[in-house]
Amino acid sequence: MADSEVSGIRGVSLDGKGVVKTLIGRDLFWFGDQDGPAPQARLQHALGVQFVDGKLYIADTYNSKIKMLDLSNGLCVTFAGGKGTDEFNEPGGVSAAFGKLYVADTNAHRIRVVDLKTKAVSTLNLQGLKAPAPPTAEPPRKTSRGR
Repeated sequence: MADSEVSGIRGVSLDGKGVVKTLIGRDLFWFGDQDGPAPQARLQHALGVQFVDGKLYIADTYNSKIKMLDLSNGLCVTFAGGKGTDEFNEPGGVSAAFGKLYVADTNAHRIRVVDLKTKAVSTLNLQGLKAPAPPTAEPPRKTSRGR
């Protein structure tokens, strides 16, 4: 799970004992943008996490990146996004299905799709949807309660 306030990633055992282990992060003021072994890796305000095939994909929100933590070797690397790209603008949630990672690209108001094999990034094109009409200001109606 993401612990956004300490820019960390934590794991919780599923054996019923509730043991929590910190995978990335240390404390409130230990943040940044650094790839490497999980104990040295840094994130900034991570929000979303998705597990796929032994890897955690992390929405590294304030770095506008998707990081990947390989649980088999403990290495955390930038998977997509970053400086010099416009792929993400503060990504939040992540979800995976059918070899794709779906990213809520919060400040860009779009859903980005990342191919997990090729790392190609595209925008999900939703057909037939439009924003709701703004509410109209109607004067309050007088009601009669049987009087």
